[in-house]
Amino acid sequence: MSTPALLQSLKESILSQASVKAIYGEPISAHGKTVIPVARIMYAYGAGAGTRGVGDSSARGEGGGGGGGVRAIPVGVIEISDQQTRFIPITDRKKLTGAILVGIGLGMWLGWRRRRTLERGLSYCWKLAQRRTARQTHRNPETVSPPIARSRST
Repeated sequence: MSTPALLQSLKESILSQASVKAIYGEPISAHGKTVIPVARIMYAYGAGAGTRGVGDSSARGEGGGGGGGVRAIPVGVIEISDQQTRFIPITDRKKLTGAILVGIGLGMWLGWRRRRTLERGLSYCWKLAQRRTARQTHRNPETVSPPIARSRST
């Protein structure tokens, strides 16, 4: 298949699928109400073709390919009755609330853990400094100055 033919085939495929019927489903009537399903549709297509001489400059190779995908996500329904017409979204508020609470809890736990680690690190450093001072004082008390400033004698 030549490059223009491949691209023409891809174009026809996209145009045949991209219609209002892809987003709005067939109406369903029951109990004096009509319900029309609504979806979000995402298309992705790609194609490529090329020609090239293989080994010999007079010989020519030709190749091409394409691919695509479609994703449909239900987003709600349109409900038509004698009193009103309304859009009813399909959402799960419990999942959304749960995800928000888990995020807040995780953030609080990580903050507490970080604060605790910093406090432990600082107290560890303080203890190390005290031990070093004590060792140096024990080895040679005259060369190490005490933590409180000493007065100089002239």
